[in-house]
Order: sequence, then structure tokens, then C-alpha cells
Amino acid sequence: MAKRDRNTLKQYFQAGKKPTEEQFADWIDSTLNQEDDKIAVRRDGDNKPVGGIAIGTSYAPDQNPPQDGLIVEGKVGIGNASPEKSLDVTGDVKISGGLTIGDSEVISASGEWKGASTSLWQGSSETLHTDGKVGIGVEQPEKQLEVGGDLRISGGLTIGDQEVINAAGEWKGASASGWQKTGQKVHTTAKVGIGVTSPSKPLDVEGDIKLTGSLYVKDTEVINSDGELVNAPAGGEGVPVGTIVAFAGETAPKGWFVCNGARKSKEQYKDLHDVLKDSWGPETNTQFRLPDLRGVFLRGWDNGRGFDPDAAQRILVSEVVGDVVGSYQGDEFKEHQHDVYPHAGYVGGTTDGASGADTFTRVHVGKTSKVGANESRPKNVYVNYIIKH
Repeated sequence: MAKRDRNTLKQYFQAGKKPTEEQFADWIDSTLNQEDDKIAVRRDGDNKPVGGIAIGTSYAPDQNPPQDGLIVEGKVGIGNASPEKSLDVTGDVKISGGLTIGDSEVISASGEWKGASTSLWQGSSETLHTDGKVGIGVEQPEKQLEVGGDLRISGGLTIGDQEVINAAGEWKGASASGWQKTGQKVHTTAKVGIGVTSPSKPLDVEGDIKLTGSLYVKDTEVINSDGELVNAPAGGEGVPVGTIVAFAGETAPKGWFVCNGARKSKEQYKDLHDVLKDSWGPETNTQFRLPDLRGVFLRGWDNGRGFDPDAAQRILVSEVVGDVVGSYQGDEFKEHQHDVYPHAGYVGGTTDGASGADTFTRVHVGKTSKVGANESRPKNVYVNYIIKH
């Protein structure tokens, strides 16, 4: 069974021919069926078609659609095979009557704009304007015109009285503005002011700047697309990656990690890994460890100075022993001794009148009471040590 055009079907039923069962099936499949194709036609009392047609599942063939017009249930595409809206038109639309949105007449049958009462727009059949801000793809525009996406202009672009780009896409602004176009780039040697009529710097902006990408100083990325400071600016300001500071909060601020020994991605935090490597714990193929500074004091790296006499016995978290950054040292008392005078009691003996010597025996009478706490420590308060990444 297949759908056939009219000429093919006519040949099946010419005089003297006997249509086959298959040809009858082709004829049936080539016609519209109100039941199968969900089409309802309004009929009068004599079952004659009198007007409205409905297409869709909401109307059964035995139900009457509205008196006049065409009702389509679903999305309709005109010049569009995949409509996304109830009516999706590719191409121009010509309306000989008015345009009504909701219950409001927006454009009259004479082409006059009538929508001012329900919107900020005003105008006539030739022009349309508003005193408000316009957003295209933006629900709350912050500027007079804010477009959330690409902008396609089929004509030219004029700023003030100066044609900047003509209808052919050619850059025309150089002669009057100092701008020049090289390939896909536009540049100028003049000073540019945004919100400033007399800029004092190459770019002088009065107001906030919103970047959707990164900020570079010369060839160095300073702020990434997440708003994080990733490299110190040329003037030496900022914080180098790997810096450890004491922090009074419980949660590390943006751009920092708490020094708690956690594992981090080598790829995602490459700059920090380049500083730490495996000094603070064994690495895997994809991860490295942060310093774990919970509950310990920090000590400046001796690095051969000799102030730490046990530097060579320090334990590195990665199981290497020695005087290196990241090594650990347990608590200890410095070696010392006290003079002890045990109690001596006279328990008898002789006295040599000539020598005057007496005989004594030492008697142990016990131990002193214990004093102190669970560890030796100075006065202290807790902080979080955090590291810049």
C-alpha cells in the first residue's frame, strides 16, 4: 500500500480496467480520513459541510468545530519544518487586518500601533520607539539596548551621525573616529572613553565593567573567567600562588584552600601543583596533596642555618627524611638536668675523734608530685591556615 498522485489513481479506474485489491488500498491511503487523520468538519442538519475545520485530537469526527475558521491543535510551521512555537514563521508576514495579542489590539487594520497602553512602546506604521530599556534575550536589561546573544544587522550601523559599518559589512568609522579594522579586529591609537567625554587613559571607563571572559595584563591572565585572581599583576600586587596565611574564618574565601591535607586535581590547579609537587604527601597520576596544618605551629625552614639541630631527622609526609620544606617534627623537650639533694638521715655509727668523720646512710622518702598538662605549649588561639591556589 502506498500513496499515489491523482493521475496514477485515475489510470487504475479507466474504462475497461478492473482495479486490484492493492490498487484499491493505494486509493484509500491517498485520501484523507477524518477518523485516522483527526480531522473534524462542521456540518449542518443535513450533514453537509458548512464551515469550520479542526485538526487534532481534541475534536472527534462526530463533534462540530467552531462555526468558521481553521483550528490546529499543536505547533504550526510556515516555511519551517520544525516549529518551536504555536506559530513559527520563516519569512515575512503580511497581515491585511489587525494584530491582537491577548485581549489587546497591538496593530490596527490600518497599520497603526495601538500597543502603547499596555507597554512602553509608541509609534506609527513607519516607526516604533520607547523611552524604556530594551532587552532581546534579556529579561532585565541594564542598558538602553542589551542583547543576550549574537546580533545580526541586515543594514548598516550608525553611531551618532557617523556610519560605522555599511550595509555591505565594511568598516567605515576610521576617518572620523580613529578606528581601524584589520581582518576581524578593530583597533585605534586614540584614547577611548566609555561614559567619559575626555578620557585620560587608553581606556577610561566611568562605571562598572562586566567581563564574561578573563582579564589579561599584557600576555598574563590576571583574573580568570570565574573571577579568581590567578597571577599577580605586573606591579607586584596580589598574592603569589602557594602563599599560606592565618585566616580567622572556618571556610576558605574564594581563591584559597584550607590547609587540611585534601587531594586536588593537578590539571585544574596546575600552578599550585607546580609549587607544592609532592612535598606535602604522595601524588597520584591526577592528584596532589595540600599541606595539612591542622593543630600544628609553623616554623621557618632552617635550610642549613643550624638553628634546628635535629633538621636532618625531620619527617616528610612523603616519607623522605631531612631538612626540606613540608617536613614534620614531633614535640620534644631540650635535653637538660637538675641537681638533686636527696634527704639524708642519721641512722647511727661512730664518730672518730681524731678525724671528726661521721657515718650516714641515705634514705629514699618518695617522689615529688606531678605538675603540668598533656603537652608543653605557649599560649595560643586556633586559626585556619589557608593556601592560595
